[in-house]
Amino acid sequence: MALSKKWWDSVRFSEIGEAMAKTLNGSPDVKKKLRATFKENNDKLSYYDLFQFLEKDLKLKLKNWEEDALEARLDRLSMAFIEFNEFNEFTMEFGVDWGEKLLENDLEEQLDLKLNTSYLDYKLTKADYFNGCKSILLSEKAALARANKLYHRFMAKTENHHNAPKFVDNDYGPKRKSDEAGSKAAMYKTGEPPRKGYPEGKEVEWVFAESLCDEGEIPQFVDDGVASSDCIQGSLGDCWLISALSVLATRDELIRGGRKGMEYDRDMIVDKEIAQILSSGVYPPIFHRFRHVGLYVLRFFKNYQ
Repeated sequence: MALSKKWWDSVRFSEIGEAMAKTLNGSPDVKKKLRATFKENNDKLSYYDLFQFLEKDLKLKLKNWEEDALEARLDRLSMAFIEFNEFNEFTMEFGVDWGEKLLENDLEEQLDLKLNTSYLDYKLTKADYFNGCKSILLSEKAALARANKLYHRFMAKTENHHNAPKFVDNDYGPKRKSDEAGSKAAMYKTGEPPRKGYPEGKEVEWVFAESLCDEGEIPQFVDDGVASSDCIQGSLGDCWLISALSVLATRDELIRGGRKGMEYDRDMIVDKEIAQILSSGVYPPIFHRFRHVGLYVLRFFKNYQ
C-alpha cells in the first residue's frame, strides 16, 4: 500500500485538527472572532498570535513539538506568518466550513513559483523593491535578475566592455560631490550622525572600486577565496554587524535557515530557563529556537585586549 504525504499529514495532525474542529464548530462566536482576527491582519497571522488564540480561546494547549510541526504545515515556505487560505485548507480537512472557497493562487503558491523560476526568467515587480528603491531588492533571485538586467543594459551601450559607462545608483549615496545630505542619508537611518565622533557627510569621499586598486588591477568582489578578515569595520559603529558577517562569511549554510524539511530535534528547542543560562556567556550552535518569541540567534562579540 502506498502512503501519500497527504494521508500521513491527516494522521499526524488528526488530534490537533479534530480538537480545533470540535471547538470551532461548536462555538460560532469563537469561530467568528478568529476569522475577524485574521482579517484585521490582512489574512496573515503571526505564529504567536495564532497559538495564543488556540490556547486562550480554543483552550487547546499544544506541546512544543506540536507547535513546530503545525508551523511547518501551515507555513511551508517559512514566511514567518500563516495565511488564512492555508489555515482554511487545513481545518477544512477536519470538517470546518468557513464558507469561503480556497484561493487557487495564494501567496505560498506565488512564492513557490518564484522560487522555482530561474533568475534569467524572473519578472521583477514593485513587490520586489524595498520601499520602492529599485537598487534594494527583497530576495536573492530578484537581486540577480536586477543585476543581470543592468549588466546587459550597460554592455549593450559599448562594444568594448572596458569602456562601458560607470553605473550610478540613483537610490543610494550622493548624486554629486556636493550632495552632503545624500551622503549622510546613505550612512545613517535618520540622515544625521547618531552622536559626536561619527563622520559627517562632507568628510566622506564616494569613489568607484577601481580607484582603490593598483594601476592595471581589475576590481573583484571576491579575490582568491573568501575569508572572515574580508569584512572590515569602518567608522559607522556597526561592529555588531561586521562581527556576525565575519563569523558567517564562509558558512553560508548557517544563515540560509528555513524550516522546510526540518525534523523535530529536542536539542534545538530552548526554553526560557535555558535561554537565561545561555545568555550569560555560553552560546549554542546556530540557530536555536526561543520558545514563544521566535529565533534564538547567537550574538558575536569582539574582545581584543
